[in-house]
Amino acid sequence: MIISQRDLVIAILKHLEEETSRYGLVPRQINAIISAADAIVDELAKPVVLATPGMGLPAWLACDDTGLSSRYMAHVLCGAPECANNHPHDMNDIGRCERFMAAVPGTRERLDMMRACSPDWAAVVECWPKVAP
Repeated sequence: MIISQRDLVIAILKHLEEETSRYGLVPRQINAIISAADAIVDELAKPVVLATPGMGLPAWLACDDTGLSSRYMAHVLCGAPECANNHPHDMNDIGRCERFMAAVPGTRERLDMMRACSPDWAAVVECWPKVAP
């Protein structure tokens, strides 16, 4: 996605003008807005990296197709960096977990390990064959 940095700065300034009209913005604040707009434009210009089958754990951790529940699975099943226990809450979460298991060979065979993480995980694993895409 390509957006204009200038247009983004103008939109932010216009929005803030309503909030700060009594005080105005000082150069330090305007410079912060420009820096933030630069960061947004740079980030949106990068291609989205999706999980692909067999890509392996390091590549999966660096991709854009992760979520809290799939990262927790990576922690439990592969020793990935620690994160809070979070189970899938919707089909988007289930999809990210499925793509994680496809991306990191050997994880699907260890899915039952997730049952011990919480009653919620136990219920999710029990239903997995019925809900997984």
